[in-house]
Amino acid sequence: MFRTGLPPELEHVLAYAAAGGVFAVVYGRKSAPASLALLGLGAVGFELAQNFVPDRMPRVVDAACSVTGSLIGITGGLMLRWLWSKRHGIWRGRPAL
Repeated sequence: MFRTGLPPELEHVLAYAAAGGVFAVVYGRKSAPASLALLGLGAVGFELAQNFVPDRMPRVVDAACSVTGSLIGITGGLMLRWLWSKRHGIWRGRPAL
């Protein structure tokens, strides 16, 4: 397993924030609730699946950190997408300048 040396909770937040950011940039504001639901269910599902893996134990705090990271990433991705559209005039049906 790859570890960064950061606390595991922070690793969960960063990993899910990156995934949430990608989802938000690619799918946009209308799909943000579905993206958050998908990432949140995935986080909880991965934690529950650890019940079946020897030497692993699911923790509520890990799932909470993952969902929090998803929310941070989706928010950041939507902000990035909004800033990009303001600057370049895209994603609104107008041609880029």
